[in-house]
Amino acid sequence: MQHRLLLLDALLIILAAAFVTLGAERVPFHGDESTIIWLSKDYALFRDGDFEEMYYEPPPRRTTEQHLRILNGTLTRLIYGAVWDGMGLEADDVNEQWVWGQDYQFNLTEGHVPSDRLLYAERLASAWMTLLGGVFLMGAARVLARHMWMSRWGVTLSGWLALAVYATHPAILLNGRRAMFEGAHLLGIAALGWLVVWMLARNKHLWQHHALLGVLTGIILTIKFSVTFTVALLFGGLVLLILLDRRFYELLKIGLATVLALLVFLVLSPLWWSALLEMPSIVVEERRDLLELQASLYGEFDGPGDRLSTLFDEIVVPEPQYFEVPEWGIVYPAVYDEIDRYETWSGLGDNILARMVRYLLLGGGVAVLIYTERWRMAVLLGSWLVGVLVITLITVPLGWQRYYLPVQVPLVILMGLGSGVIYELVAGRFLASSE
Repeated sequence: MQHRLLLLDALLIILAAAFVTLGAERVPFHGDESTIIWLSKDYALFRDGDFEEMYYEPPPRRTTEQHLRILNGTLTRLIYGAVWDGMGLEADDVNEQWVWGQDYQFNLTEGHVPSDRLLYAERLASAWMTLLGGVFLMGAARVLARHMWMSRWGVTLSGWLALAVYATHPAILLNGRRAMFEGAHLLGIAALGWLVVWMLARNKHLWQHHALLGVLTGIILTIKFSVTFTVALLFGGLVLLILLDRRFYELLKIGLATVLALLVFLVLSPLWWSALLEMPSIVVEERRDLLELQASLYGEFDGPGDRLSTLFDEIVVPEPQYFEVPEWGIVYPAVYDEIDRYETWSGLGDNILARMVRYLLLGGGVAVLIYTERWRMAVLLGSWLVGVLVITLITVPLGWQRYYLPVQVPLVILMGLGSGVIYELVAGRFLASSE
């Protein structure tokens, strides 16, 4: 029986991989893809040891490259650089930064659009990172389900549905297939969530596990600085459980993980080497200014009701947002044909059945948190989900879907668990004790 389930697992992962990968070629183009691929030229500086070229320099010597290095981490750029390096290309073969304010034809003529071959290769890298994130979430749902009840099929279905929901999620697919930061971002959050859940389920707080947690966290922090919120919530959940259990000596291990995370992050962030103490405040200021600029230019929320409505829509009615700025349809009118082709092929989108399924799965997941005897897991997952919802509600000033993707990771886990709960209810074994 176990071998058959493993074969079914493999089949589901292969199907998900095929679906995510095949859509990468068809996903509508976004100008930020050009800019992020352009940033991957930093890979050549890393490869050749030219770290001083990436050191922070205060104004007026600030460049566009430096500004964008401040706003985001290094890992995705290195991955995309490794892709074109593996293709036999050099940095000079990579396109220039997208010029906003000019149309597509200008950008194409002036070399600001990646070649079809390069764009597709980078999209594949992002799509595969996105898919791997789904595999981690499948594993996290399984660990949680196994820890909360003994039914084999409850555990199995929780993992299957988590991966299925993730791999058919319109917003995840759109953003994860593009050559942008989101594929790596989703993978990083999913991997960290899986590791924390796995550590808690084992109930053995070993030094080597916390060392691994620190190294992984440091790597993840170099993807996108907004992942700091997820790190803070998961580390905070572990600290809260340690305090509730009065195992204060375990705080030393959390301290080890924190120190290792910072060290790994700094090793991979040459920008910080020349201004180590100043960089945290510089990054916070630059990102705050960026959000304020975006909100002023493209319309901030009218009030708390508008914020809540957008957050609710992203939870239960996740319609893909193909572009954030209305002018994109003017400077790149081909996007409408690309959207039609993409939607015709994928068949994904909002419908009443999809909404009902999400309501049902979310309801089952909430039931897990309320009724399970495994209160530690409920505290961790509940604090992660509620925390990321509150942080997103407070910090995101406008309805750009990319900023809501961190919410989807704990939601997918919860919906996976919801499927297991539904099975247990049907089978008459709701949350059977595992002791």
